[in-house]
Amino acid sequence: MNSKGFTLPEVIIALVVLTSSVVSFAAAYNMYITSYYKQELYQDIYITAMSVKNIIEFKRLVDDPEGNGKLNGFSYSYKTKIIKSAHNYIYPEYPMPGGNIGPYELTLYEVDCILTRDQWKKEYSFYVTQFTANPAALKAF
Repeated sequence: MNSKGFTLPEVIIALVVLTSSVVSFAAAYNMYITSYYKQELYQDIYITAMSVKNIIEFKRLVDDPEGNGKLNGFSYSYKTKIIKSAHNYIYPEYPMPGGNIGPYELTLYEVDCILTRDQWKKEYSFYVTQFTANPAALKAF
């Protein structure tokens, strides 16, 4: 017998193959879109974290040890604590007893920072070194 159409099993197999390829394509596209938005978020987080670090480094942390603000759609807050504080070293050309009694006080701070946007939250910390000058000690030089 010579038939010109497809049989029922051939149609069912073709539909199964077509359906599985559409489902696979949809899943792959969904993974692509999800990873694209995650990559955009991570890029925004990195840029914002570096910008917040620069903002904090230019503050006088001895006067402003805590703070918060908004940047690039993120809210941030930070707290600092002093790790160590010491005066700079006096060289032998300028004999003074006691070692590190120079006119500059160097302070190492640990800064704990929190970035938030919507339900997302990122905590990180870094170190900042700042110095303050003692005007009376500077006149001695």
